[in-house]
Amino acid sequence: MKNCWKKYSTLGLLVVGVIACHSPTVEMFRPQDYVNYQVGQYRIYEIEEAYYAVNEAPKIRHFQQKETTIALSEKETYQLIEIQIAERKDSSQPWQTVGYELLKWYPDKLLRQTTENVFQELVFPIQAKLEWPYELWTSQPPRAQYNMLKTSYQVSAKNYEHCIMVQLDDEASLLSLRRKFAVFAPYVGLIYRQNTDLNYCQSSADCIGKDKIESGYRKEKKLLVMSQHK
Repeated sequence: MKNCWKKYSTLGLLVVGVIACHSPTVEMFRPQDYVNYQVGQYRIYEIEEAYYAVNEAPKIRHFQQKETTIALSEKETYQLIEIQIAERKDSSQPWQTVGYELLKWYPDKLLRQTTENVFQELVFPIQAKLEWPYELWTSQPPRAQYNMLKTSYQVSAKNYEHCIMVQLDDEASLLSLRRKFAVFAPYVGLIYRQNTDLNYCQSSADCIGKDKIESGYRKEKKLLVMSQHK
């Protein structure tokens, strides 16, 4: 009996060990890994915006955006992160301040507040397929969900590991393309965001299915560099 108990005890420990190794835990996705802000720290993004209208040439704009953390403060129920937004056409131009954003980091969520809306960027704990309302100033907010966790993602020729993806929309057909998502990397934060809403040509059988854009827009935001403000 003593030997049998020892045998099954060892087997039980092995089973528990296997479960512990393969079951996802909250500790795998710590909020502080994906919400990383320090005063003076900045991020420079490359942004491309394209707008399409029927019988008009597309309006395409390329520019850079700099997000600098200018203040951190502890409130009663959240941490307030103040971000200064500056823009320039390219690296040969000076930065021009264009506005400010506020990040509110609660124990269970991260809110991004602009002059136009409040976005629920992340919710905690981070779990696959978890859904939540994304825009908080609309009566019927679109739903967001974690689509991919701990995945690698390449932006601006740099590969980031252990990323998480927040998916809002991903629908493609012969007539339209709706794709909206954001990718966050540990110890960095947002590295990529895409917001695409395109309608394809439907005026004739010859153009259907050819991905010929008739109207809509596409916006892409890619991280170029993250550093400390000097």
